[in-house]
Amino acid sequence: MTSSEDKRTDPPRSRFSLRLRLTLWTVVVFSLIQWASAGLFYLYFVRANDDMFSRMLLERSAVAAEQISEAIPNINRQTADSIAGDTLRGVWLGRFTVDVFADSTTGSVFGEARSRIDPTVIPKALFTDDDKPFLTMLGLDVLDEPDPGARNAPTVFRAVRHGDQRLVLALAVNDAYLRNQRTLTFKVLLLGSIVGPIAAGVAGWLIAGIAVAPFAKLGGVAQRLKPDALEEKIEVQSADSEVAELTRQLDLARESIREGFAAQERFLSNVSHEIKTPIATMLIEAQTIDRNGVPEHLLTFLSSVEEEMLKLGQLVESFLTLTRVRDGKGIAILRPYAANDLVSDSVDHCLPMARQHDVCLVPRLLDDFDCELVGDPELLRTMVDNLVRNAMRFAPPNTAVTIELEREDDTIIVRVTDEGPGIPEDRLASIFDRFATVAGTPRSGRGHGLGLSIARGIAELHRGTIAVRNLDVGCAFEIRLPVHLAEPPEPADESEEAEHA
Repeated sequence: MTSSEDKRTDPPRSRFSLRLRLTLWTVVVFSLIQWASAGLFYLYFVRANDDMFSRMLLERSAVAAEQISEAIPNINRQTADSIAGDTLRGVWLGRFTVDVFADSTTGSVFGEARSRIDPTVIPKALFTDDDKPFLTMLGLDVLDEPDPGARNAPTVFRAVRHGDQRLVLALAVNDAYLRNQRTLTFKVLLLGSIVGPIAAGVAGWLIAGIAVAPFAKLGGVAQRLKPDALEEKIEVQSADSEVAELTRQLDLARESIREGFAAQERFLSNVSHEIKTPIATMLIEAQTIDRNGVPEHLLTFLSSVEEEMLKLGQLVESFLTLTRVRDGKGIAILRPYAANDLVSDSVDHCLPMARQHDVCLVPRLLDDFDCELVGDPELLRTMVDNLVRNAMRFAPPNTAVTIELEREDDTIIVRVTDEGPGIPEDRLASIFDRFATVAGTPRSGRGHGLGLSIARGIAELHRGTIAVRNLDVGCAFEIRLPVHLAEPPEPADESEEAEHA
């Protein structure tokens, strides 16, 4: 919680998730294919149904013509109706009208004054030498009682021979069956065109969920891919070769980043060690110089140099501590450290800064004075110091910073609370990252963004945890450390201890 917030421009993002987009594409593609297929099927069905109807009408008219030919010359309307009825029985040609003509001018051979079928529409060749049947579409007025829903009357004219006599049979039915079949087919296809996209949407949503599930896992892995977690190998269980390859590539990238951070840590450690001696030398010289008779402006300059050298020295010490904590090879020094002494020592160490900021430090110790921690006392005190100093930077003047100890079974809780403005909710998850910042808060420019990261590293090095939460007023940092380590961390080698010294 120390400096200004970085300004980043996020790339434009789709308003819809990948799963939703895959589902929509599935529905669109399926719907287009289904509707096109339904349209082609409907056209094919209409054509095939019409052909079947026409073929059936021609076949039945041929049977009726043969039987009527045998009944000539004693044919009459009742006989023709009976023959046509028997012929059409069992097929779906609807109600009918049958008639027989000797020529195209004299009308029906049955002798009615006027037939319902106009003989002038009959091709004249059928009365002379053409035996090929002629199929046409007439109006419903040629039928006595057309079926409901009919619009036209398909009619076939066929030559009938009896000896030397040549007649023409006219058989008219209605198209109600055809239209009913078309309507039924259209309704079925329409229902399918509605149900199909819905089913495609459900199936697409499920399939897309299976497809994007590994990416959701990879997204969770990517969110955890931080400098402090680069040692964890990226593993996503998936049978998909694409996801396995992407996981492998991400793990290679993680390894490259880890190596880059390790090189950066080594460089930082080396540079810090190199500049530590010159800083100490300049600080000693500034502090020991004889100031008697020195002009005022030189005294101001010396005070400024001393102050800046102290700050620079503290920054270098922070870098070295962070490098030591990030090294992860173990704790250099292991010794018992009373929990109450840890808080008391931290309060004594931070008291000058508390006076400078007009903040009151309120320690609350344990009743059990024998409760001890095991670890590096210097690191443990640095951990608590960083939390206390951080709280004082953001605490308003004339308020209190409380350092409270609490024991829960085999766990010691060190809780540091302040009465400051708290931490924005969107920064709580990243507040322990190196150089983490909170903009727009008082005194935020006094730190370097390393204190909380160092505190977390020290806590984890001692097999503990650290967390933060906002209160109604201010916030609370909470460290949890084991009272007795089941397997104390192994001390670092003497060479490592000498290096960190």
